[in-house]
Amino acid sequence: SIFFLGGPAGRKRPWRRDAEAEIRWKLGRTGVPLVDALMRELRLTGYMANRGRHIVASYLIHYLGIDWRVGADWFERCLLDHDVCSNYGEWASTAGVAAAP
Repeated sequence: SIFFLGGPAGRKRPWRRDAEAEIRWKLGRTGVPLVDALMRELRLTGYMANRGRHIVASYLIHYLGIDWRVGADWFERCLLDHDVCSNYGEWASTAGVAAAP
């Protein structure tokens, strides 16, 4: 259930898809200097510090309202230290769709 839109908790959220905004986020061209620097670092090096991961995830999820799985998938493609459980778990948690302990 981790890969479903509502995550393990099955929570309904008004997620949207916006191909243009998603591409700008992935390329580091959002117009938000910190988000852009972090996303460019990810794309160019395959790494991003944990705090940076939270910042760009929050931007995508809470500011843009984009489906959290878009970010989880992008990180899976780009991160050299990718771990499925950690990646999807953190994205689901940031999106508020992780199962409560």
